[in-house]
Amino acid sequence: MPKLSVNLSGGFGCRDTAGASIAVPTRKARAMVAYLAMHPGKEYSREKLADLLWADKSDAQARANLRKTLSRLRGALPNDCAGCLVTNLKSVAFHADAVHGHAERSDLHAERGRDAERDRRVRGEPEEEVQRLDLDRTEVPVQ
Repeated sequence: MPKLSVNLSGGFGCRDTAGASIAVPTRKARAMVAYLAMHPGKEYSREKLADLLWADKSDAQARANLRKTLSRLRGALPNDCAGCLVTNLKSVAFHADAVHGHAERSDLHAERGRDAERDRRVRGEPEEEVQRLDLDRTEVPVQ
């Protein structure tokens, strides 16, 4: 049975097995939880996560921000969820059996499309180059 339930339908929600809400500390931490929860067990490189979440920062600053965010996230998780987040020097993941992520894919796809179009227009980029996580909405890209 999963120890964490992450619901992205209608906004971000994270709960433990007892149903108690878990306060994930920052927007970036919520975005990372959402991203990882949609594919539990899949390892994402620290480099990819840092670039995804802090694309506007230098590599060194993005890596430092990722380390700080992971530390805050570990502190926010209840003791029985301590093993849910699996990290090493190269990657980050949620343990495959520890997390259940739920999102209405049609809602995410529609929102992502609107956000990508807005970003593309603002930056003057071709549509196919816009593939970023909208951190204000804390949503996960549909793959």
